[in-house]
Amino acid sequence: MRGSHYEWATVEHLNYLMVDREHAPDELGTAAADDTDMWARKVTQPWALFLGNEDGLLIEGDLDAIVDRLDDIARYVRRVRDEQRR
Repeated sequence: MRGSHYEWATVEHLNYLMVDREHAPDELGTAAADDTDMWARKVTQPWALFLGNEDGLLIEGDLDAIVDRLDDIARYVRRVRDEQRR
């Protein structure tokens, strides 16, 4: 991950928003899913979870896949926390 571009957000200020593909252009300012510009920033999956501040991360997928991945992340963070408490 070295050399990557990171967006910073403190936990207290982390915004999050779930949007479906149809409403992403209005809610997130993305291009429409059917935009033919191959470089357009658009939500192509059924759902997207936005995490961040002004700029941030969009995680696309179906609802079950997004929930499963968030569960994976929560388990990982809890494991790290529990190891630190030992």
